[in-house]
Parts: sequence; C-alpha cells; structure tokens
Amino acid sequence: MNQLKPARTVTYEHAIRGLLAKRVVLCHEAPHLSTRLTTVGNDITALDRALRLLGFEADYDVLMPASVVPARRYQSARINDPENGNGTAHKPSNRA
Repeated sequence: MNQLKPARTVTYEHAIRGLLAKRVVLCHEAPHLSTRLTTVGNDITALDRALRLLGFEADYDVLMPASVVPARRYQSARINDPENGNGTAHKPSNRA
C-alpha cells in the first residue's frame, strides 16, 4: 500500500501563506463585485421602469426562471422548531 510522504515542515507556514494570498485576491476583488452588483441592480430597475411604461404588468418573481433565483443552502437558526414545520418534535421519554 502507498504510504504518505512525510511533511517537509512541522508548521503550516506554506498553507498560511497560500490562504493569505487568496484572501488578498478576494479583498481586491470585493469592491469590483460590489460595484458590478450595484450596476446590475440599477439596470434591472431601469428595465422594470421601461416595462411599466410600456404597459406590462405582471409579477416578475413568477416569470423568473427557477435557475436565476439562488437556492438557500442553509435554513434559519430554528432548524429543529416543530411549530414552524422544521424538524420533528422530540417527546420526553417516560422511561425511568
């Protein structure tokens, strides 16, 4: 069976440097993404306004393809709240 090669260092220095480099890239990218998101939002608002001016009246959420709406990956903090339909009710055991 193949054995793992021993680590060349005893610290995580290489991994830390790599993660910090990636963090720097993401930090530089964030303002550009924020600006782009604002631009897209303004464009959507302008399109909606033009559609209303042309007499179009409908619920945009119904017309949107399902793939455009991002799926929620995580539920709210009340995951095991049976009153809201999340999880199951846990009844106390009558065992002694």
